[in-house]
Amino acid sequence: MNWRPYIVAGCLVTVLGVDGFLAASEDIQGTQEMKSHNVLDQDPLYDLVYVPTNRLENLRRYGLSDSDAEDAQRRVNRLDEDWSNAVKSLLKDAPEPDSLAASLCGLGSRGLPPRWAAMDFLVEVKDGKLQVINLSDYAVIESQGWFSERRVRSVYDRTERRASRQDDATRMGLAAVFAGKHEQLLLGESPWGSGLFGGWDWGEAAKQNPGVKGSVYDYLALMHLTVELAQASKGICGR
Repeated sequence: MNWRPYIVAGCLVTVLGVDGFLAASEDIQGTQEMKSHNVLDQDPLYDLVYVPTNRLENLRRYGLSDSDAEDAQRRVNRLDEDWSNAVKSLLKDAPEPDSLAASLCGLGSRGLPPRWAAMDFLVEVKDGKLQVINLSDYAVIESQGWFSERRVRSVYDRTERRASRQDDATRMGLAAVFAGKHEQLLLGESPWGSGLFGGWDWGEAAKQNPGVKGSVYDYLALMHLTVELAQASKGICGR
């Protein structure tokens, strides 16, 4: 009896089995690696405390340089002196108190912390562009309606909740939203990218999008004061 055909067939089965096992192992490993890149880390700024004495430190934690943080702190101080009573009234008389509280009190509105969720109430669309609201123009504070269109939650996850989070993630993420470059950020393109697609660069983001630096810092100032007042002992978060 000629055993040769059987031996060859057996070898082929063995080789195919090994190849299949290796291929499956590679697929599993690739899937695990893909998942590891997509796993969202906890927001490192989730525990920020919004009180006047923390203004400068919080602004630094948003990624601002010392000089920029000091400038933004002065903006908060000016707003506090000139507009704190007006902001208190706006918060007290808000037509959507539950939604506003969810955004400012850390209750997880859309899964976002106050520094991001407050955009829904403090940023408006004017002439097709996002800008911080002018308090003198508003008798009530309410949702501005643009929020979901700019994919704010996706930008937040992409910048703030990743293992390779940059120190200025908050500043850069907000800049992408204000500049209308959220898709560019989500695709990892310069100046919100890395590797082949270009680097992560605040200077370039500000240079390529004139006015965005002022918008981001104006927002951070108004947001900080608003959240301070909302979370104060007599604010809307304590109701």
